Amino acid sequence: MGSGEVMKTNYHTHTSRCKHAYGSEEDYIQSAIKAGITELGFSDHTPWPFKTANFEPRMRMKMNEYQDYLDTLQNLKEKYKDQISIRIGLECEYYEEYIDWLKNEIDTHLDFVLFGNHYAYPDDITPIAPYMGNCVKDKDSLEIYVQSSLKAIESGLFSCFAHPDLFMRCYPVFDEHCIKAAHRLSEACAKHHLPMELNLSAFAALRKYSDSLYPSKPFYEIAKSHGCKVLIGWDAHCPDVLEDAELYQMALDWIEEIGLHQIEKI
Repeated sequence: MGSGEVMKTNYHTHTSRCKHAYGSEEDYIQSAIKAGITELGFSDHTPWPFKTANFEPRMRMKMNEYQDYLDTLQNLKEKYKDQISIRIGLECEYYEEYIDWLKNEIDTHLDFVLFGNHYAYPDDITPIAPYMGNCVKDKDSLEIYVQSSLKAIESGLFSCFAHPDLFMRCYPVFDEHCIKAAHRLSEACAKHHLPMELNLSAFAALRKYSDSLYPSKPFYEIAKSHGCKVLIGWDAHCPDVLEDAELYQMALDWIEEIGLHQIEKI
């Protein structure tokens, strides 16, 4: 790359298997090529091998869909190798009882894994486990988010911390508890060299609701003070969003305004 040129990448891409995304894998790849993205990573929600056989996951692929996910992406990786680099990953929580399974997948099938703290507890153990983006509304629930995140950060398994400020989707104000949480998470990420994601689905919410507290600028200002690196991630749930240049520019503007250290690859 030339001086000042940014390599446009995305490692946060979902598929229809997660039940809340649309379009085929090939649709995402073709949109990425149109957008000038040079490396596209797929990271659909992890199909944990839940112990409860009849558990029906609400927001992730089933285990019996996982091999097709791997096979489909491997075939497309070969098909488009001369046009774009395709990498195969997953977006995962950190569940200690299943971590040996994840380590084996990293060793055998995956190029990378994102840490996305959606649920603090495995769904088969706590079927009504609340979504972190909706339930963190006070200091006690915030502490659950922080503690579960720290375990993941310290594990060294992950390539990036997806939407680390997710708790601000419903927290009422960036108060002293949020400040403390941001320092703890940022300090851990810096210590373990784990980049944080600037999530473009959050910027889509900010574009629609200008008073949205998510994404959180104070959070990333604290991250900057600890020397954390950031990576732009689309969190794409439909192919066309990869071609939304305005969202991408919003994140670049934050990077420049805050003075964040951006990386382009993981």
